[in-house]
Amino acid sequence: MVDVRPYKRLQHLCPQCGKNCPGYDRGGRPARTWRALDWGDVLVYLRYAPPRIQCPEHGVVTASVPWAYPGAHCPSHAHRLGNRPPVRRACQ
Repeated sequence: MVDVRPYKRLQHLCPQCGKNCPGYDRGGRPARTWRALDWGDVLVYLRYAPPRIQCPEHGVVTASVPWAYPGAHCPSHAHRLGNRPPVRRACQ
C-alpha cells in the first residue's frame, strides 16, 4: 500500500469541469484505494482520501485525482494498458 498525494495545484480540481475550487471539508472519510500496476511480483495499491470541494457550478463534490478517471478503481494508465494486446500476440 502506497500513500499518495497529488501536487498542491492539483488537489482541489472539480471532476466535472476541471476548475480549481476552494476546499469544503476533509469529512473524516476513509481513504480510497486504487489498484496500480504491479512491481514484479508485488501487488501495488494507491491510497488517498480526496477532500470535498465547493464548485461554484456543481456544488459540493469530491475532488478529482490526477491518476484516475472519475469512478475508476484503477489508475488511468492501467486502463490504457488494458487495451493493448498481449506481448506474445503483438510480437507475431
